[in-house]
Amino acid sequence: MDEIAFAFQIFDELVVPTFDKLEALLGDDVARDAVWRNDFCRYLSFVRDAFSGIASLAKEEATEEERRVYYATSDL
Repeated sequence: MDEIAFAFQIFDELVVPTFDKLEALLGDDVARDAVWRNDFCRYLSFVRDAFSGIASLAKEEATEEERRVYYATSDL
């Protein structure tokens, strides 16, 4: 569980401030020029990539019952 705590620490220290910067760029009083576009895309990519890694924290092994539910409710 130390690894998960470390992942959350990194998330809090890096992703949350970047998300705050991203939200600030969406303010009404912000000039939307080429610099804004570059910053917005960079921050958005960073946050998106961070959130895409969250799936790796999920349980890897599913019970037989869980697999039946997954298969019955998915397009696989």
